[in-house]
Amino acid sequence: MLKVLAATLVGICVGGVVPLRLWLAVAVVVGVLVAAVLLRRKALSEIYLLGGVVLLAIASYSLRRESLPDAETHTYEIIIDHIADNGRGRLSGEGRVVGVLCDEEVSRRRLPVGVFADTTLSLAAGSRIVAECRISPYTEGSDNGYVRRMLREGFVGSVWLSEGSIVQCRQDSTAISSLRDMGLARISRLELSADVEAVVAALVVGDKSRLTACQREDYRRSGASHLLAVSGLHVGFVFLAVSLVLWFFTLLPHGQILRSLSVVAIIWIYAAIVGFTPSVVRATVMFSLLQLSLLSSSSARTLNSLCFAATAMLLWNPYTIYDVGFLLSCLSVAAIVAWGVPAITALRRMLGLYADNRHIVKHLACEAVVWLLSSVVVSVAASLATMPLVATIFGVTSLWGIILSPPLVLLCAVVVAVVVGWILLPIGALTPVVGWVVEWATSLMNDLTAWGASHPSLIFTEHLSAALCWGVYLAYIAFTILLWGLSPVRRGIPHRS
Repeated sequence: MLKVLAATLVGICVGGVVPLRLWLAVAVVVGVLVAAVLLRRKALSEIYLLGGVVLLAIASYSLRRESLPDAETHTYEIIIDHIADNGRGRLSGEGRVVGVLCDEEVSRRRLPVGVFADTTLSLAAGSRIVAECRISPYTEGSDNGYVRRMLREGFVGSVWLSEGSIVQCRQDSTAISSLRDMGLARISRLELSADVEAVVAALVVGDKSRLTACQREDYRRSGASHLLAVSGLHVGFVFLAVSLVLWFFTLLPHGQILRSLSVVAIIWIYAAIVGFTPSVVRATVMFSLLQLSLLSSSSARTLNSLCFAATAMLLWNPYTIYDVGFLLSCLSVAAIVAWGVPAITALRRMLGLYADNRHIVKHLACEAVVWLLSSVVVSVAASLATMPLVATIFGVTSLWGIILSPPLVLLCAVVVAVVVGWILLPIGALTPVVGWVVEWATSLMNDLTAWGASHPSLIFTEHLSAALCWGVYLAYIAFTILLWGLSPVRRGIPHRS
């Protein structure tokens, strides 16, 4: 799957430069696949298959490419995907034009657009708006970094909304929006303080609209901003928590099957509550494959599952490659698998010499040391993998992330597991206990990030050039190849039931 993922990335890069007609791409892909089957020679067959994947990625990119709208004023139907106060006297976010009224005819479209609006408007994620406005197209070759980024992510232009331009505004009543609103309503029943509730909504549901500018800055400068973006890390917390809670299913007839299906169903429900963001979908697919492989008593390699999930998402929507959350999530998991696993394995071997199964205290002490050091190793691996990209995009590199990640990740796991359990099973009698645990854990997270942000000695605010960023990742790839050659644990963890 790593080869298939590489072929997909090549196809996306080529598709961004050379558009391909859909009928031609389908004809060529079918021809390539038929040739691969007829030849039945492993080397040539693999080359043909990878070539077919490249062409399929080119076709997918061309199919997703939207035509630029004209700059005239029309009546548009717009769904808001994300909106927040940018601190400069206006709201900004992203949305989708789903309908255009032109010459008394309504045409259905799907045009991703940037959204800017007056702060006097009451807009939120899921708002469905009918407005008379114009779309200002983004132009290729622009010197504006924001415009270049939006074009890479598939956005065609931006709209400006004011009170006078809006004809109708209502909250979208889709199932996903209803699930998200249900989650936020359950969280509000815990009667948390305002600062804590804002962070909990971001950690669990992905609603960052309530975060203050100070909170965002504290998490950013302390290297913990990734915790505020729901990703594979949060899905992993839910996966582990549900697996542990449902352990008693294995005592029932066919309990392992019931447990596996329940775990997969719950993590997909959680993905729906969050809103099926790219990083969450990638992680949900990967953990579903992992759980099903455990059910079938077959071995599953984590990196192979990661590559499969990433490939499927990129072929479905090539513009996902420009989603920062998707990239950070994939890089973190890949680094943990490629670097963290060999390091933890070597660590266990070293400390295993001192462990004595005949003395329970000594054995538990060694296990505790392994767990503590493993959390540090995982934190360092994920931080090192994401630092170049973060420095390139956001211009901030915080070494506090390496130091503070172990306690912050542990506290985040507690908050996510407890709150998700509360959302799914809101038992009224447990409200005070759940509220106290969430308030305490989240307050401690806020205090740690504020402390790290107030000590600038390990915070560097310099943008990393794209060329240097690529150089660092090429060096990472060379180091990983060397590590795989020396380590007995290669390309992931074999998981067996």
